[in-house]
Amino acid sequence: MIKAEVIPREWGNSLGITLSQEVIKKAHIKKGKPIAIFIAEGNPNGLRETYGMLKGWKKSGQQIKDEMRALLHHDR
Repeated sequence: MIKAEVIPREWGNSLGITLSQEVIKKAHIKKGKPIAIFIAEGNPNGLRETYGMLKGWKKSGQQIKDEMRALLHHDR
């Protein structure tokens, strides 16, 4: 997973973000190719909170990580 801190800006009636060329190259982002974005709401410990929320789920943390990896890398 590639981390990029961005600041949303007004874009018409919506908000938009821009990605640096470094992030675009690292993530192999192409025009017209769908991407997934995970939002941590400005909290540097966002993953810790996310995994904490998973307590009580039937799947193990490893199973969830494997599924996320498969989803994120299925086009490579």
